[in-house]
Amino acid sequence: MPENNLVLRQLQFVAPDIGYGQYCWNAECRNCEMVYRQGEAAEAAGLACRIKGVPGMRIVKVAPEMRYSLSAVLAAAPPSTE
Repeated sequence: MPENNLVLRQLQFVAPDIGYGQYCWNAECRNCEMVYRQGEAAEAAGLACRIKGVPGMRIVKVAPEMRYSLSAVLAAAPPSTE
């Protein structure tokens, strides 16, 4: 993943189709809502277009538009062990 970048931009690295999604990139559409966890901290909600991705961040839940854009990547991923 590219460092020091927004989560939505980082996701384009693994799923280029994100660039074709219905995202406004300025926090108005809310199509990039996600729930994430950093380390042992509690889950938090945020927008992938506004939060910088950091090592150890785990995305727990994503908005339907993101799930659609990531569908090919998610289908190829091994099952989670959590």
